[in-house]
Amino acid sequence: MEFVANSLLNYKCRSLFDRENVLESICEKIIVPNIQFRQSDKELFEENPDEFIRRDIEGSDIHTRRRAAADLVRASTKHFEERVTKVLTGYIQFLIAEFQKDPVRNWKSKDSAIFLTSSLAAKGQTSRHGTLTVNPMMDVVAFAKAHVIPHLGSQVEQNVLKADCLKYIVTFRVQLPRAVLLESFPAIIALLDSPNTVVHTYAAHCIERIFTTKDISTGQFTLQPADIQPILEALLANLLKPRRLSGPDRENPDGVLEENEYTIKCIMRTLSYLQAHMLPYINVVVTGLLNRLAFAVKNPGNPRYDHYLFESLALCIGIACRAEPKAVELFETVIFQQIEVVLKENVDAFFPYAFQLMAQMLEYRVGEIPVFYLQLLDHLLNPALLEHEGCVPSVVRLLGTFFDVNPGQMTDRLIMVLGMFKRLILTKKFDHEGFNLLRPVIDKVPLERLREYLPEIFRLFFQRLSTSKTPKFVKNLVPFLFFFIVRHGPQVLIGVVDQVQTGIFGMLMEKVVLEEMGKLTRMSTRRLCFVGGTLLLTESPDLFGGRYDNWWAPLLEKLVKLNELPPEKEVAEDLHSFDLTADENNVSMPGLVATSQNQLIFAKKPERDVTADRGEPRQFLAQQLAKLSANQPGQVAQKCANLNPDVRNCVMLYCQAAGVNVV
Repeated sequence: MEFVANSLLNYKCRSLFDRENVLESICEKIIVPNIQFRQSDKELFEENPDEFIRRDIEGSDIHTRRRAAADLVRASTKHFEERVTKVLTGYIQFLIAEFQKDPVRNWKSKDSAIFLTSSLAAKGQTSRHGTLTVNPMMDVVAFAKAHVIPHLGSQVEQNVLKADCLKYIVTFRVQLPRAVLLESFPAIIALLDSPNTVVHTYAAHCIERIFTTKDISTGQFTLQPADIQPILEALLANLLKPRRLSGPDRENPDGVLEENEYTIKCIMRTLSYLQAHMLPYINVVVTGLLNRLAFAVKNPGNPRYDHYLFESLALCIGIACRAEPKAVELFETVIFQQIEVVLKENVDAFFPYAFQLMAQMLEYRVGEIPVFYLQLLDHLLNPALLEHEGCVPSVVRLLGTFFDVNPGQMTDRLIMVLGMFKRLILTKKFDHEGFNLLRPVIDKVPLERLREYLPEIFRLFFQRLSTSKTPKFVKNLVPFLFFFIVRHGPQVLIGVVDQVQTGIFGMLMEKVVLEEMGKLTRMSTRRLCFVGGTLLLTESPDLFGGRYDNWWAPLLEKLVKLNELPPEKEVAEDLHSFDLTADENNVSMPGLVATSQNQLIFAKKPERDVTADRGEPRQFLAQQLAKLSANQPGQVAQKCANLNPDVRNCVMLYCQAAGVNVV
């Protein structure tokens, strides 16, 4: 079948199939017999549901008989769409009629009809969006109304057909109108309670996909939270209902809990989709999640299930604490119990998740950091913890949060934190995490407390630049230098750098800063570097008329060019559409590529713009130049006169727009 499909796709072979009855014979003798649900499929459905789901939902059925028949259908419609559609539509009608004669005995006929309809109608689809283009000769909405939705609520125990109907809705969810999806929802929710593993898994998958579905024309979600509100209680009841796969034993007195990644993913998506609408149910959801977590801690198994479980907890924390920050105390009470078990039992697979949840909760604290957080510091600062590479980002995140919340309580451990920074900054793999750890220290710890450590910090930077310079290291170093300037001023930076070696700041400007500034792409990084560069340009006596005066004009030119560079097209983070799996093109969610598989998207640290109080960058540059000009009359104008004409014109335009003069 694969050979025939490839031949049909080849335009040069078209004449071979354009003869009388050739396509009709392919449909009758190859396609229709091979789409039938066989006994082996039924046995797989009933006896090995996990494998059935893996093949059907996750697309691992590449070389199966049914998949090959479906590919043959799509291949035959590329050049002969009208002719093949007409033939196969006749078979679909025949199969439906056979089913209607005896729905109990002839259920396989309807299974074949649904499968054939899906194969014939779907032209272009992805796992993320569903079917975006359909065969114009197929009315997928009418078929859903007539043969799919009515069967979802049927009392007849035909689990294969119910699974077929659920998959049909998933496949064509973008094409189905809002009214049709709403009509199907109560029946889908009821199927979450089905004892059949495939059916309740498909139901969870169906709801989760619908909650990410957007209208093609408007880009808005097809269903709104208000549409779900009347049935939300029933939805949560069925999603949170625990399922036991076996009876009690010595290790699991309550039996083995089903760890269904599609169900937990549906819980996560429901929380993300409904947000504040979930507040009345947060206690119920958290209780259900913690019961699952208690079992997972003792029996770590499916990594994706575990990840979605922690994402769901992170969502609950965020939803509740945004509405009432004091709610964090309740979360700390219940979640710390499980975190203690994770640490005591050394469940290292859960360390990154535990640390991220702690950081997320700590961010809602104001004032003194509670003792139960501080008691974990010695564990966090243990060098052995960095041997678990998956823990590094989460440990850095949590330590940084300690400084953000109350740096005064961290001063006695500053040396240990800087020791961890040294270890990270000297490794090529985790040097970026070294910068992530250092940034909150520089941001929050008073300069006088830090001053004695700064020369050693910058010696480490120069050690990397001289012995193991990499593009990644430089890409992180330059924004950090400007961040330092924004927090503590340019003269402090120049003074510290020249403590390492007299005059080395000039080499840093020439070989690193000015070279890298033209490569910056991220808009937030550009803004940071532009504002920091403006402060260096206008508030450093060493750079204006001092020992590094020769770098003043090149820096101004770089700043103007940085500002005039066309903005990079940045894809806004669509947190709600986060998914651990990639689509058929192996493309992950844009903007959501985690540094590691255990990074919790919904517990991410909110970005803070340290330049927010500086206003619009070009106006800020113009105002700073005007202040410098007022203090140094005639000198700024003279330097600007020697600039590249294009740069000089841009500076004049900035000043005109800001209403200032450089004299």
